[in-house]
Amino acid sequence: MLDSLFQTTPRFSPGRQNLEEAMLEAQKLAFAPVSFMVCMAMKRMGVLTALEDAVGEGLSVDGAAERLDLSVYAVRILFESGLAMGALRQQDDRFHLTKLGHVLALDTMTAINFDFIYDVCFKGLFHLEEALRTGKPAGLKELGPWPTVYEGLNELPDHIRKSWLAFDHYYSDSAFGAALPMIFAEDVRSLLDIGGNTGRFARTCLTAKPQLNVTIADLPSQIELSQAESQNEPWRQRLHYHAVDLLSPHATLPSGFQAAWMSQFLVCFNEEDVLKILQLARSSLTPDGRLFILDTFWDRQPKVPAYCLLQTSPYFTAIANGQSKMYDTRTIVRLTHEAGFRLENIIDNLGISHSLMVLRPQQDS
Repeated sequence: MLDSLFQTTPRFSPGRQNLEEAMLEAQKLAFAPVSFMVCMAMKRMGVLTALEDAVGEGLSVDGAAERLDLSVYAVRILFESGLAMGALRQQDDRFHLTKLGHVLALDTMTAINFDFIYDVCFKGLFHLEEALRTGKPAGLKELGPWPTVYEGLNELPDHIRKSWLAFDHYYSDSAFGAALPMIFAEDVRSLLDIGGNTGRFARTCLTAKPQLNVTIADLPSQIELSQAESQNEPWRQRLHYHAVDLLSPHATLPSGFQAAWMSQFLVCFNEEDVLKILQLARSSLTPDGRLFILDTFWDRQPKVPAYCLLQTSPYFTAIANGQSKMYDTRTIVRLTHEAGFRLENIIDNLGISHSLMVLRPQQDS
């Protein structure tokens, strides 16, 4: 097999060892869905937990079968696939978790990513090619009949909605607290949260700043979620709402705000719509107001989060709306400039995978 590859690709001659490694990586991609489903089965059937509990001594196939009330055949299938993917190692007749196996068993980000792909994305990604050709979220029909996933969030089955929200919140929530000192370095009494989702950032701000008023601008369905989340909070009188479909040609935002905020929001739109939203955001600010964009600019993030971000873009294509993606810094800076903003600062290393852009309206000459 390798000799024939050398013969048919004379310009490709990396050496036999490197070629064997490339061949193995290619097969890992070919069998990636198998590895993924085996991991999910080991997670949901208690196999990973049992192996974690048996650190040091490991588990035999017969012992694991008895402990987990599974057949010897079922355990052998899972254990041997785990060997192939490097999640398990075998010593004599006992199986142990490798470093990869411990990550699969214990790491929060890994668990959230697995649940998101399994519950939200897996079936829909079968329609990725159609989505790429049509610009429409062809895989969304696996979840429901909505034009985009955002209109259907509070109609999703509970377990799917839970996985979607956990994925969304995990990456953004870790950056909220770190962003507050930048926002409130200047006196801010009124803040517009554009695309406020379930109101988690508004909650952070209102709890920290007793004089602050926050207005969430979002789809009516999202505002319903936020209202349900905040109805018993002591600061609820300082939280206001503006229901709007920002893609409507008649969309408007309230004005006079000292600060406007977007968190993981622009990734939900194509470049043309991003520009329109930024122009609306400019109209909402006072002349000396500031726009804060907290987002996952993949070219500014560490290696592991950057990988996750780049691999999330196909979800936007096949399922979310068919046209958006995780953006790089240069694209968003260009669009903010076209919308009438000047970039004042970019702060990196907020939370797990976020950077914060600080912008002000350009002053008309």
